[in-house]
Amino acid sequence: MTYATLVSKGTHGHTRKAISPKIATIILIVIIVAIGGLFYAYDSGMFGSTRTSDDVAFQTTLTIPPGANYATWTFSVNNTGTVAITGITAVLYNSTNSPIAVIYSGSHPLLNVPSGLPSGKFTSSTVSPGHTVSGSVLNIPSSSVGAGYNNFQLVVQFANGVQKTYTGAV
Repeated sequence: MTYATLVSKGTHGHTRKAISPKIATIILIVIIVAIGGLFYAYDSGMFGSTRTSDDVAFQTTLTIPPGANYATWTFSVNNTGTVAITGITAVLYNSTNSPIAVIYSGSHPLLNVPSGLPSGKFTSSTVSPGHTVSGSVLNIPSSSVGAGYNNFQLVVQFANGVQKTYTGAV
């Protein structure tokens, strides 16, 4: 009795061998999980500082000494991001949203403000990540300030070209 064996031959006369579909499926799943792990690691910053952030924390105070007819406005800006700050302007507004004081860094404010306003300068025009600058304005007429009705606008220019605006009440 003779048995015939059927063997599939390739184009060059070699027999073809393949992996089983189960093993192929397992290999594909491992590859997909590995690629997903790489994307997760990249997105969560595991490959070092691949992302930059530009953000600040700030604090502002407005004080009127007892019996005085002037106020002092102080503003501190902390660079909490990873990009240096190259310019800062803070403007104080009265209850009718007219500017009454400005604190800025550099040679001129980032915002258009009327000339002749009481003004002050921040201690530095460049703020490295993790550092804080502050500035203050003296001699703001006390008649234009009051608890809870003064607002401010803070504009921060970052070294990467991003400019952010923050607002709040004093």
